[in-house]
Amino acid sequence: MIYILRRFAAFYVDNVILFIVTGFAYILKERISGISLDKIIVPDTNELMLYHIVLFFLYFFVCEVFLFRTIGKILFKLRICGFSSISLKTRLFQSTLRNLSRLIPFEPFSIFLDEEKIMWHDSISKTKVIDARSH
Repeated sequence: MIYILRRFAAFYVDNVILFIVTGFAYILKERISGISLDKIIVPDTNELMLYHIVLFFLYFFVCEVFLFRTIGKILFKLRICGFSSISLKTRLFQSTLRNLSRLIPFEPFSIFLDEEKIMWHDSISKTKVIDARSH
């Protein structure tokens, strides 16, 4: 059960980081547009969601392809197994599959449906998240 909690905690940390980065990206866009900090208004929800979705895919894609883990996974000592021994082209394809399959409704809860605790985005991309402390 600890493994499941670590996976959820890592994902939560990654999303907190993404929300902070999304806010900074919005402020940066406003500043580049010439709006002073005191004139920046609360963004439109749709615009902010678009920023978050783009940054979500970029963050997970870059972290998974080049580091084999995200900041959340680093903090909770987890690592993606199945990326390190394959070509960059295949890794790019697998990471794309991982990220697109995260869009499946209720996908985070798929960990409870598999005896081996493999989530759909892991099985679809033929990867597995492992405890980095034991490897």
